[in-house]
Amino acid sequence: MSNPLWGGATLLVLSLGAGTGLAHGQTMRSFSAARQVHGEINLTATVRLASGTLRLAPGGASLLYNMEIVYDADRFRPLGIYDPVAGDVVLGLESIGGGGLRVSKATQLDQAANLVLSSVVDITLDARLKAVNAELELGGMRLVAFTLHNGGSRTVVRFTQPNRVGCRRGEFRAGAAEFKVSGLGNSRCQTIAFHGGVGTAMLDFSGIWRSDMRLEASMAAGGLTIKLPRGLGVRMTTNNFLTILDPQGFVKRDGEYVSHNYGQADRHLDISLKSSLGQVTVLWID
Repeated sequence: MSNPLWGGATLLVLSLGAGTGLAHGQTMRSFSAARQVHGEINLTATVRLASGTLRLAPGGASLLYNMEIVYDADRFRPLGIYDPVAGDVVLGLESIGGGGLRVSKATQLDQAANLVLSSVVDITLDARLKAVNAELELGGMRLVAFTLHNGGSRTVVRFTQPNRVGCRRGEFRAGAAEFKVSGLGNSRCQTIAFHGGVGTAMLDFSGIWRSDMRLEASMAAGGLTIKLPRGLGVRMTTNNFLTILDPQGFVKRDGEYVSHNYGQADRHLDISLKSSLGQVTVLWID
């Protein structure tokens, strides 16, 4: 990938003098990477973070991306690599050698990243997190596709505003912790995929629906709650091992649950559910 410094349009700042020595030799440093919109139409944003906290939100019309991060310099090095030819950026942290995580040190959670992405450029987002407490506001962007993987910490995703473009596919993978997504009706995705581990998850499909949608969901051994706005036509297909709780407002036939209003509804959600030991709760919301 090309050198991240491309004239005045890109700003990278590594605050080498801002290190703070902590116990056990941990040194915290700060790093920032930013670029203004300079004729770009598309951006593929790759985010890599192993521990700490992440907050992501849409930015203004002039900003392509901006990341500010505080990190453990003894274990990680910052990433802020932009390739103008490919139209992609890699942001976050990578491990130095075999450093891994300081799982026994509370100070590792001092790592924190604040990330802003453009609201006027088509965004493909690929966020792969490990033990990160994440809060992501994905509404109000031009999000054409996204993947979000978080292995073992709390994740909150919101679409408080409608996506500005149609989204081909959104994929969530959750590990062993709490995972919440709200406003999925605003995502404008053709397909939402969710793969859960042993934690708890909630998918809220409220929002402004502009087209039909499909949900592909699987659970290993956790619990999934699906919240559906009243008036939405819903059809669910399941495997034989799945337990569905509170499927009120549905008629069951041949392994399918179909809402009473499916034939008359203006918008539809088709759900495919698979699980080994998990259970799914379906709730209607006003």
